[in-house]
Amino acid sequence: MDRFLLIFKDTKNEHLTKDVGMIPYLLHKKYKFDSEILTLKNGDYPALNEIVRGLKLKFLKKHRFSLLNYYEIIKYLIQNSKNIDYLQVYHFNRKNAIYLIIYKLLNKNGIFYIKGDVNKRTICNKKPFFQIILKFLLRYSDLISVETNYVYSKLRKYRNVVLLPNGILFKNKNFSVKNKKNIVLAVNRLFGDPDKNSEMLFPIILKTHFELPDWKFELVGPQTEAFKKKIKHFFFKYPFMKNRVRFTGPIYDREKLCEKYKLSKIFILTSTSESFGLAAFEAGYFGNIVITTDITSANEMTKAGYFSKIISPNDVDTFAREIIRIAQSKDLNKKAKEISQYIRDRFDWDKVIRRLYSKLNLKLNRASV
Repeated sequence: MDRFLLIFKDTKNEHLTKDVGMIPYLLHKKYKFDSEILTLKNGDYPALNEIVRGLKLKFLKKHRFSLLNYYEIIKYLIQNSKNIDYLQVYHFNRKNAIYLIIYKLLNKNGIFYIKGDVNKRTICNKKPFFQIILKFLLRYSDLISVETNYVYSKLRKYRNVVLLPNGILFKNKNFSVKNKKNIVLAVNRLFGDPDKNSEMLFPIILKTHFELPDWKFELVGPQTEAFKKKIKHFFFKYPFMKNRVRFTGPIYDREKLCEKYKLSKIFILTSTSESFGLAAFEAGYFGNIVITTDITSANEMTKAGYFSKIISPNDVDTFAREIIRIAQSKDLNKKAKEISQYIRDRFDWDKVIRRLYSKLNLKLNRASV
């Protein structure tokens, strides 16, 4: 049985249903890999028994000082690299360069796989130190996957780089456009994070108020303390918006989040920087038309502008007009079915993992010759 280890020290339960957990889990489920994630213990992991059964977590000793946690990873690699057939990491950074050196010194036939998970800002970083690390990892890693056409276009000259998007997986895959309500949805990892550009939402909501009187906005996700104050100020200044805008807070239960996607018609993303933006693809999976700023994966989300116009960051007027245009479109139900099929055809985990397995297996066979 091939042993697959992912180093991801900050793994939480919610990561297990995203690419962090799904890649090792599906390699185990479909191809009988002995899959494990090397991590610190960060709470409970009910998804291990409910969703990703068979995936294992290997817990590192946790230290108060973060550098000592990396020492635990290095110690584990020194002791176990020879028994690891595939080693996966995330991102282009110096820590992964160190892991690569250790792993290859101790297991010359092992396959070192980087899942890039990078955005425009990172891949265009011209700082000399980053470029040294990037070129080293590009040269000596066995396989590197990137999620978007934009990033792939920057790295495609390297033969070990492949285009491999993230996938979508839900137990309950069905939805009906007839059951949808006039809801504009936003799902955010943290409202108030500078990269999420959350403040843009307030003027957008105001500018759509009179044109879309029977529509509501629902914003799902945790909020910074500073953003909570801005919400309070917004409702104090515009009390009539309390019946139009709902801040739900975080929803960690996948099936409850799924119900939100099924009921809404439009999904909005105002970020200035994203590597993939998984929530937007999940919303599209359930027939939401995605309106987004010009982030790394905008072309993938909108089918290169077919479903909606891609908006420049901070262009509030254009963003609001696009929401109004789509909400009032007579083809909204038709487009809902189209975007759902588009996402299901191109971002299905079974298809993604099949391609990854073929690439990993090919690399291992060549390394063993």
